[in-house]
Amino acid sequence: MPKTIFNGQKRISLDNVWFITNNKITINAQDKIKEYFSDKNLTIIDIDQLTNLVLDHYKEFQNILQ
Repeated sequence: MPKTIFNGQKRISLDNVWFITNNKITINAQDKIKEYFSDKNLTIIDIDQLTNLVLDHYKEFQNILQ
């Protein structure tokens, strides 16, 4: 669905969708999400992937977890 930005001066359509959850996501759920967004470039990130991304890019976070 197109989105209006810049106080109505420009309309855009999203080509990329990031689906991020703070939980695990089943394969069935992933398949349904992929089907729904089949015309988009989709990235699905669950809690394990999110944690790894944070640890890779924010080293200080690991000290907080200990």
